[in-house]
Amino acid sequence: VGFGISGGLDLQIEHHLFPMLSYHIQQEVQPIIQQTAKEFGVPYHSYSSLTSGIIHHLSYMVELGSKPDDATLETHREEV
Repeated sequence: VGFGISGGLDLQIEHHLFPMLSYHIQQEVQPIIQQTAKEFGVPYHSYSSLTSGIIHHLSYMVELGSKPDDATLETHREEV
């Protein structure tokens, strides 16, 4: 059901790493990719449900669209 609604977003990382693998094989390699990312310190973001993923995405869009405060601007200037 989740695949039909999300279009396979639950396996987006696996799809971009191995686009020729079938959905079922991508499900099988997902734990291996998660573990490998952890071993190399590479972030691997996933959510427990479609709803939590959508909520996180929408809240992130709100955050991106918000006017930054002075502290955020100052931090960004220091990084550049």
